[in-house]
Parts: sequence; structure tokens; C-alpha cells
Amino acid sequence: MNKLFDCTSDDIRAAIAKALRKGANVLVKRVRANLKSTGIKVDNDMKKGVKSKVDKTYLEAKVHIMGDYRLKWVEKGTKERYLKKKTNKFGDKIRRGKMPKEGGKYFFKNSLTNLTDVEEAIDSTLDNFVDKL
Repeated sequence: MNKLFDCTSDDIRAAIAKALRKGANVLVKRVRANLKSTGIKVDNDMKKGVKSKVDKTYLEAKVHIMGDYRLKWVEKGTKERYLKKKTNKFGDKIRRGKMPKEGGKYFFKNSLTNLTDVEEAIDSTLDNFVDKL
């Protein structure tokens, strides 16, 4: 325990940042798995759109889906889209489709419901840091 007090604040900050990064990576993997299970065709760019960032100065981690603009539409849904000036042979607007709005897919929101495995990853990383001392 005395070695813990001998550590500089930079060492402790680096250990906390490493623990947060591991926890964020666990969450990113879960979000990507939920994205695959939504039933839409998912390419590698969409998977890479789930991103995480750890800020060492404020000791916080952020996981977001805004790395790919399409993920927002999958999460929240869209309204029906039409072409503005063109019509089909019956005089109806040409439809471009919609993402289901009622309920949406909510792959990101559902990933945030149970965060015990993320907390366990953070705790185990910090325990390993203390054990090394």
C-alpha cells in the first residue's frame, strides 16, 4: 500500500485512463454486436462508426455512434421520403422509403441498459494496477 502513495499522479492518471479505455472498448464491442443483430445489412464502415474516446485530462470516456451518419437513422428511424418533383405513371410521388420510426432499432440505447461488464472491466484493470505495485 505504501507503493501506491509513492506513485506520481501521472502514473495514477495513466492507470485510470487505461481502465476507462478497456471499459469503453467492452461497450463498443457490445454496441457493434447489437448493431449486427438489428437485421439490416451492416458493412465495415458502419461497424467502425461506433467510436470511443478517452480524455486523460478530465478522466472520462465517451462512446458514440456519430462516426457514420447512417447509424443515427438506424437508431432513431426516419419519416417517409419522396422525390419532390417527379411522379410515377399513376401521378403518385416516387417513394424513397423510411427507417422504422415507431420503436426504431435502438441498438445503442439497448446496449446501455446493463453496464456491469463495463464496470467489471474497469475494476479488474485498476485491481491489476494496484497488484503490480
